[in-house]
Amino acid sequence: MGFELPDAYGYVLLAHGFSWISNMYLVINVVKARKKYKVEYPALYAPDGHPNASEFNCVQRAHQNTLENWAPVQLAMAFNGIMYPKFAAACGTIWAVGRIIYGYGYASGGPQGRMVGGRMTRNGRNTGKMPKRSSRHNLTPGRLPAHDRSFRRWLQDAPEGLS
Repeated sequence: MGFELPDAYGYVLLAHGFSWISNMYLVINVVKARKKYKVEYPALYAPDGHPNASEFNCVQRAHQNTLENWAPVQLAMAFNGIMYPKFAAACGTIWAVGRIIYGYGYASGGPQGRMVGGRMTRNGRNTGKMPKRSSRHNLTPGRLPAHDRSFRRWLQDAPEGLS
């Protein structure tokens, strides 16, 4: 018995590639901000009293926050992509695009500027949550949540063998 990835798993890999692009965008922003605001290595953030501490720290924080979330999101996308490749890839792509918008907003508008990208990113992190109907392995009506009436109706009208 061998292990095989689904044919659509390439979409997951493509979404993973998008996450690298979004990270590179944020890295470039930090490098430019270091030069612009004259924040030298090895300081991760601008020191207290630096004239442009707030501006630089916003750029750096956007990148650091992405790094803090990157590994769990990528692992969730990779593993969930085994069963639900298109769903996982869509969530991963939303997350990657959201990170770019988050970084741009944070750098240009401060902490309040990150909100749109933050909301998008939160939606993209849903790679850890399976679509309700697809995640059911036992499709007997007694095992479905009571609030799922439309699926219950579909199941009752399903051909023999499914119900």
